[in-house]
Amino acid sequence: MRDLIVFGAGDLGKFIVYNINIFGDEYNILGFMDEDINKVGWTLCGLPIFGIDYLKLNKIDDLSIVIAINSPKAER
Repeated sequence: MRDLIVFGAGDLGKFIVYNINIFGDEYNILGFMDEDINKVGWTLCGLPIFGIDYLKLNKIDDLSIVIAINSPKAER
């Protein structure tokens, strides 16, 4: 089972986690990562929200990341 982090703790991130939990039994979802410091430390869908420095501070082998950004401003 591969570890997975969802980058983006918003509605699209919730949608992705919901679908992975139903259809994707090959992933262990570690949580969300978001650059919004107001979200860091909270939970979403029962999973922790990490800051963008999470990967610098934690060594994780064989990690998958899903980009879940649904904001035209953020996409630019």
